[in-house]
Amino acid sequence: MPNKIETSLSKLFENHRVVFWYDSKKELRDDFDSINIDGVNKEEINNNEFGLKYQILREKPAEKFLLYKEDAEPSDPIDNWLLDVQLAHYVYSADQQSIWLEELGLGPEYRELINTHSEFFKAVGRINKLKKILNENDTKYKVKLKMLSVCANADEIALDSTLEYLLKECSEEKDEKINLIKRCQLFDFLFDQIYRNYQYQSNNPSIKDFCIHLFDSSYKNNISEDSKLSLESSVFINRWKDSRSLEKSFSKMSVLCAETLGIESDLNDRDDFTKLLDIDIFEIIDKKIISELITKVVNRTITAGEVSKHIHKRAPKHYYIKYKSYYKAIESAAHLLLLIDNAKLKINSFSEGIELYSSKWFSIDQLYRKYIFHQQNSKNPSLMNDLTELVENFYSNKYLLELNNQWQSSINRINLWDDPAVSMQKNFFKDNVKPFLDRNKKIVVIISDAMRYEVGSELVKKINNSDRFSSTITPAVSMLPSYTQLGMAALLPNNDLEIANDTTGAVKVDGINSQGVKNRSKILNKLSEKKAECINAPEFLKMDKNQQREVFSKNQVLYIYHNLIDQVGDKRESEDRVFKASKEALEEIVQLVKAVTNANASNLLITADHGFIYQNRE
Repeated sequence: MPNKIETSLSKLFENHRVVFWYDSKKELRDDFDSINIDGVNKEEINNNEFGLKYQILREKPAEKFLLYKEDAEPSDPIDNWLLDVQLAHYVYSADQQSIWLEELGLGPEYRELINTHSEFFKAVGRINKLKKILNENDTKYKVKLKMLSVCANADEIALDSTLEYLLKECSEEKDEKINLIKRCQLFDFLFDQIYRNYQYQSNNPSIKDFCIHLFDSSYKNNISEDSKLSLESSVFINRWKDSRSLEKSFSKMSVLCAETLGIESDLNDRDDFTKLLDIDIFEIIDKKIISELITKVVNRTITAGEVSKHIHKRAPKHYYIKYKSYYKAIESAAHLLLLIDNAKLKINSFSEGIELYSSKWFSIDQLYRKYIFHQQNSKNPSLMNDLTELVENFYSNKYLLELNNQWQSSINRINLWDDPAVSMQKNFFKDNVKPFLDRNKKIVVIISDAMRYEVGSELVKKINNSDRFSSTITPAVSMLPSYTQLGMAALLPNNDLEIANDTTGAVKVDGINSQGVKNRSKILNKLSEKKAECINAPEFLKMDKNQQREVFSKNQVLYIYHNLIDQVGDKRESEDRVFKASKEALEEIVQLVKAVTNANASNLLITADHGFIYQNRE
């Protein structure tokens, strides 16, 4: 196996025909004797300069030569009779520094750099990494930057990247990388660069101390106070904060620096939280903003528009995702209170009540649902206790109670649960499904148990936000009594609906029991006079695409039954999760819509058997 010297020389002969080797310490004779490189003539310089010159230049002008002299190179060029040949070719040195220079492809002008930072080159791994990123036109400054990058194991050759990985190490309370930089005599160079870029200086510089100054200066720059570091420090901290791979290290150091700098105390002394909306280097700032927003909404000293404006400004910030549930809850509460304040809950007739609810008042139920959902979803719901109490009082006393009284008064004035001005559930098939069948078009009906109007309104937005679909919503009045068996039966084609004379609550459609998909399929096929089938949503979604297409292709009418909201909300032990179930139901129905359209359906009707009323407070 060739030794390092032979390997180094072999590489040299890839680019040079003649290589001179001076053994000034007279200790490498054995190495010279043992070298055997194919195609290379080995010759010793020993008072035979003219003969060697004649051989190299005249006798064998195309062959390669290794010229060894067991002595130093002549100090006076006049005494070196092979100087012209030497200047035209290459002088090899077998000391360790020369081997490193040769291995890295660096010229002799880099010898001082190699000697100064020799510790760096003692590891083959570091040499190999450096070799991969070196360029032939690199300056000594650039080489040292790259050496720093290798020591920090950074993913970019730049001071910013090196610092990010050193800060990551600091956040983990480790010091291997910074100690390596010290051993490699690169510590002073590192902090010289930090000073040049960020104006950081200290009698006892360290990565942790730099980090504290970094957060302090960025904070002060944002609140227009004097800071010690340059504005570039804010640019750097934003880059670090936005790095997905280094996000955890930023968060850890942010907490440490907030405590060191006493940021919480400083925030408590600031009255105008709006001046903090652009700052997102400390998590505690979000806590301050959330606390201020809650207080102002509870005290009714801020408008809903201002709340949305502030929250939307906060949305792109670093910690927003962590506190999104709080922000969403506060925004929902502000708009809910505004709507209830402005709602004129006056109903003059049955049809007017339906029109007013479906055009305006449903948003109150929707915002209440969203508030409770986000409040429950936050990590510390008790933080919003005062706001929750206000929301519950407004919703229960100023909305539900008032609306119920108005609605009951309008019901008292009618003799029949019917109105020609509104869509009635018992006419669903005749008014909505049959027109498609009359035009010989296929139709899919998705029925989601207990999907009330405001949930349907949100579903329309979700569907319309897709590039593939468009949808509209129309209110319909459910049957009385409003419960699943009767609602499901009323959605089928029917001439006569009859509640069974027993305790089951079952409903017969033209004499046929309507419980279960088999019975409903029977009713559909008999009364629609078209090939039809009923299927449960989970069963349909479990099918592969070919099976779904087959079900759709063989039927003119397809009823798909979805049950998530009612399944959760109709049980005492799980009813407090009904709003979470509503969100999941929306996602499942969108998934169902995509599956149905992928099965080649183009006409879909989505409806419900009944809605629901829910108050989270007992």
